[in-house]
Amino acid sequence: MADEKEVVDTTLTKATNPLVFISHDTRDAELAEAFSNLLKSVSAGVLKSFRTSDRRGNQGIEYGIEWYPEIIRNIHSASDVVCPAYRTKCQ
Repeated sequence: MADEKEVVDTTLTKATNPLVFISHDTRDAELAEAFSNLLKSVSAGVLKSFRTSDRRGNQGIEYGIEWYPEIIRNIHSASDVVCPAYRTKCQ
């Protein structure tokens, strides 16, 4: 029964505090930033996003924080995850 309550609480938290985890290759950092800005703009700031490449704001990993646990924590906290198809290297 306690497990069911935790699931409901998590769902409510995600619904009231939406977070979009933007998964991307470092080569696509500019595209991920543009997508993040678009989400923020069209939602009037309601949608927050997390992307590891963010170096200017608070949408990424702060300096000195262990990156792997921070990524996992944000994936679990995310209400949505965007995983674009990665490009392949042309030879």
